[in-house]
Amino acid sequence: MDERRARHVAPKVLGLVGKDYVRVALILLIVAGLSEGWRGGDYWNSRYSGQGVSYENWIGFWSHDSSYTAYGHHYQTYRSANYMYYWSTSPNYRYYYSHCGACFCNATGSTVSCSSASSVSLKGIYTFNLTKSTFSATVTSIAIYNSGLYYSENGTFDLLSSLGSLTLHATNLFNFPDVSSCSVLTRMDLSRNKITFPFVDPGRLLPDSLTHLALMDNDIRWIPKGFFSHTNLQFLGLSGNRIKQIPANALEQMTDLQFLSLDGNVLTSLSWRTLNTLEPSNVTHLWVVCLF
Repeated sequence: MDERRARHVAPKVLGLVGKDYVRVALILLIVAGLSEGWRGGDYWNSRYSGQGVSYENWIGFWSHDSSYTAYGHHYQTYRSANYMYYWSTSPNYRYYYSHCGACFCNATGSTVSCSSASSVSLKGIYTFNLTKSTFSATVTSIAIYNSGLYYSENGTFDLLSSLGSLTLHATNLFNFPDVSSCSVLTRMDLSRNKITFPFVDPGRLLPDSLTHLALMDNDIRWIPKGFFSHTNLQFLGLSGNRIKQIPANALEQMTDLQFLSLDGNVLTSLSWRTLNTLEPSNVTHLWVVCLF
């Protein structure tokens, strides 16, 4: 099925027959044959700006740029400056070096303290944990790249009421952090980790303020019941995981949702019931590849 056929099917699937324009593009196959170098936001805007689409170049969009790695997503902020490595004289070997910014990093004790920093930027820290005392209660942004973050203590983010953005990118993080108390958090990037969900209900972990959530390239195999339901998410990236099925009750009442990507998983089908739960939303693009 080509893109044109997918666009024809989409309004029927979501009950949108009779609309003046196709409000939903259900992409079943990745668009091919395009020139290299385009970024996702620019591409969608060029295609659908006449239908009211106006996207930024969000991290969760698939982009066709060979100069960026990690499943083709445009990690425009995560190039060598954030991966913090250089090539040695030895063939095919890289040395990583760390950047601690306004924090204090103890390499020997594998501890990090950012208790006096209003903005945190950590890169290339070998291995450390996050605790309740790691961050200042007034911190506004946290960005940790290419580090060995293996553990986040319960309650680490409970008092961070001023935190607006959180990036934990390529850190080996296993557990989804509880940021439910971060009342002004709007953007969270947890891409390129090892996050999975336990087979028990984790409860509410997301604040109502969150609008952008990037979970690409993790180890997610299933989505807990209602995990994303009733949230105010506008952009949700789940590409490059191991998801086999999307339960209908995982995406209920996401009325603000505009973009959802599920490509790069092992989906074999997407049920009508699941699609119908998205009908009340503002979904403009649903990016899916199913394995038949």
